[in-house]
Amino acid sequence: MSNRLVRNFTKPSAPSGKATRLQVPTLVTLKAAAVILSVSDVTMRRRVRNGSISAVRVEGRIYFEREALQLFVAEHSEPQWRPPGDDRS
Repeated sequence: MSNRLVRNFTKPSAPSGKATRLQVPTLVTLKAAAVILSVSDVTMRRRVRNGSISAVRVEGRIYFEREALQLFVAEHSEPQWRPPGDDRS
């Protein structure tokens, strides 16, 4: 496992002094993240560069945590539009 990857994640606190393992989250490739968000690879790289989404570099490749993608969608999605008079919740 790459030392760079390990340094990007913190160890969870150990309950009652037991040794803990580093829990590495599921990582998604740049191309897969672009497909998930329905954007191009270039757009994903731009979002990483401007800091709007967090990413991890492993051996020069860009990966995203699933949680980071979910957070990005939650922060950047708009409420579903409803026509006036539609009072469904």
